[in-house]
Amino acid sequence: MKKIPEKEYKKIISKVPVPCVDALIHIGPKFLLFKRNEEPIKDQWFTSGGRVMFGETLEKAVLRRVKEETGIKIRIEKMIGVYQTMFKKNAFENRKYHTINVAFLARPASKKFKIKLDKTHRDFMITGKISKNFHWYLKSMIRDSGILKK
Repeated sequence: MKKIPEKEYKKIISKVPVPCVDALIHIGPKFLLFKRNEEPIKDQWFTSGGRVMFGETLEKAVLRRVKEETGIKIRIEKMIGVYQTMFKKNAFENRKYHTINVAFLARPASKKFKIKLDKTHRDFMITGKISKNFHWYLKSMIRDSGILKK
């Protein structure tokens, strides 16, 4: 996969929505969240995920993003849904960011796994509750996943 040069990517995201994937990783009835270092939603708890590269399937993209950001190899259980987000800021500049997100429910591929965060996140937690402070998209993903009903 060829990475888009930053200058070109800034032009693209100012004109069209960006296709993204997100993984709600669960461990039994609880889920794994990460504290973001970057915009959008800097300093908030969120899932692992990101943009889909040209020629990459949604499934391959979510497997790649989780591995890059957390060091965890996952198994996809199901697609949760398709969502749309519009953020006030993006990771490159103080400009609006429109994404079309495909969310997946996943679990670690192994019972023993080690979290190794990249620069995207600075902390992680395992929780079984939806906080009122979570971003609306994260709340929707968790509710729609059915994980809290298991």
